[in-house]
Order: sequence, then structure tokens, then C-alpha cells
Amino acid sequence: MARTKRVRKQSPEPEPPRFLSRLRRRNKKKPVPTPEDILSVPDNPQSGSPLFRLLPAEVRNQIFALALTDYEDPSPDNHYDDNTCFTRPSYFAPRRTDTTLLRTCRAVYRECRFLPFMLTEQLHWLSFDERAPPEYDVNTAVDKLHATAMEIAQQMGQEQVQIEGIRAFPQMFKLEGGELGSLLRSPYMDPKRLTITIRHADWWNWEDDAPLRFESSWISDVSDELSPSLNEICIEMETLERKKRQVDRIAKMMIERWFFKKLDGTVLVADTEGSTRQESRWRGTSRWHNKRWIRDETEEGVIDYYIVSVTFRPRHVIERNGGKISEHVSKRVETYHYDNDDLRLRLPDETPMDCPEPYIYE
Repeated sequence: MARTKRVRKQSPEPEPPRFLSRLRRRNKKKPVPTPEDILSVPDNPQSGSPLFRLLPAEVRNQIFALALTDYEDPSPDNHYDDNTCFTRPSYFAPRRTDTTLLRTCRAVYRECRFLPFMLTEQLHWLSFDERAPPEYDVNTAVDKLHATAMEIAQQMGQEQVQIEGIRAFPQMFKLEGGELGSLLRSPYMDPKRLTITIRHADWWNWEDDAPLRFESSWISDVSDELSPSLNEICIEMETLERKKRQVDRIAKMMIERWFFKKLDGTVLVADTEGSTRQESRWRGTSRWHNKRWIRDETEEGVIDYYIVSVTFRPRHVIERNGGKISEHVSKRVETYHYDNDDLRLRLPDETPMDCPEPYIYE
């Protein structure tokens, strides 16, 4: 008779200690709730909160806006390298928004979940990628902005989402090539303010110390893209302190000649008096892209920068406040005609500095 093979019965695996089971349950990641998940549950009426019980929504919105306004990241570890051409006042580090407020309760979230996008000045570098901060992708950022504006407008049930402003840092060839118009070309975005910042290294042929010049072919295209709520265009022009006279002349011609006509007929012009023109100064590095620009230094490693800004506002606002516009602009506005030859700002009598060695490699 054949022997029956005995099968050894396997003993069950020992159960893990209870504290390990609890630890695994605690560390198991829960899926991040979507806005739809959060808003699918009714809000607590917050009847015990003075914020909701006593204050009207308009006042609450102002408080929320203060809490959700963006600011420079204060952490030293996150500051940009000083030796770059994109580091400058107000932009020495990435800008961030503290969204802790949105996590306090569902009622707060429902009221102000879109405020971080609406309040933040949308920053865009229309330049080569090495001239923009490392977190900014020059190839995809504009498309992402347009997609975000569309998504938020749809969630709000509106045709457009109104935002505080857009700031562009364009190199001149990008500005003249139509990239600012492309940035503004979104049917879902309604900015109230546009700031155009021309940095020292954005001017044409700055490497050769060429006289400053500002072409005008882009003005009509940008005017066609200005949103209904936009009521201010600020053009900031930065150059070297020693070229102050040049940029002051450019600013004077700009005030006397330029205007922007929106599709609704509103014309933005510069006041020849009052606060149209502002000046500022700062000290920055002379080093970027492995070069030290000794020609432009005021001391080793330092350049003194001078900035003049010109602001354009609706004509009726300027006149209502007692301001004046140039006679030249007044005549042009009547025909809404953009004459590029007339609007072009050049300084034919200025000459570059004679410097055989403008920079050294480091």
C-alpha cells in the first residue's frame, strides 16, 4: 500500500503589532478634494462669527483681499541669485500667496476661492528663458494663464474673470513681434491694469550702448486687445543713470505723442501735468550670463539704474481731474489714426559711449 504524503499545514503569518496598523492607516494618503467635493456639502451658517453675522459681504471681501494679496517670498533660501538680469525691486524672490485662509471653513472658501488668482499681478517675461526666473516657462506660461482664466470664468458662471493686473517684462524684439498682444488675447480675462517694464538689458543693442529708441508698430495691435475694464497702462523704462537724459527725452515724447484706443472707443492718454510721470532709482548687479559689464559700473560689480514711468488713463478721467493732454495727441485721437512714423521715438543726435572693452568674462 502506497504511503499517503502528509501535507504540512502552513501556520498563518503573525499579525503586525497594533501600533503599526494604526501608523499605516494614518499615513495612507487621502485623495485631495476637488472644489466640487468641497462645495457639494452645505456651508455652516457661521452664526456665531462676527465676520459673517455682522459684516456685509463687501467688507468681508476687503478683509479677505488683504489676507490673500501676494508678496515676495521672505525665505532667504528662495531668493533669486543676485547676478541675474531678472532680479530687481519687488522681484528679488518668487511671489507667493498664503492660502491658509481658504482652509478655515467652507463658507470662507466659497466666498473667496478665486481671489488669489484675481488679486495677483500676473507676471510674464516675454524674453529668452535665461532672462526669466527659473520657475517661469517662457514656452507654456501664457497658454496656462489663458486656460486658468477660462476655467475660473466658467466656474464663476461669467464670460470673463476680472483680475487686478498684468505685468510684462518684454525684450524689444518680443514686444514688436506681437507677443504682448498674444498675452492679452484671451476672451476670458479682464485685467484692470497693464504694466510694461522695459529693463536696461531689454533695449535694442544695449550691449553696444546704442541710443535708446522705442518703436510703435505694436501699439495698434495691443490696443485691439485691451479689455473693457482696463483703465490704466503704465510703461516703465529702466536705463543707466548716465543715460538719464536719453530716457527722460523718450518719456517726454511718449507723453506728447502716444495714445491707446480701446475697441469700446475709450482712449487712454498721458496727462502732460500732474502724476503721469514718476521716477525711481535702484542699485543692482553688473554681472549676468558670466559677464561683468565694467563699462556701465559705478563701482565694482554695481550699476546705478534710473527708471521713469509714464501712465496712460482714460481721457475723460484726466480732463475731469483738471489734467491736460498734448495738442498733438488731441488731434490724433480725433481720427484714431496710428502713424508709426510719428509715434516712433528716436534720438538721432545721441551717440554711444566709446569703450573698447565693455565687459570682461568671469
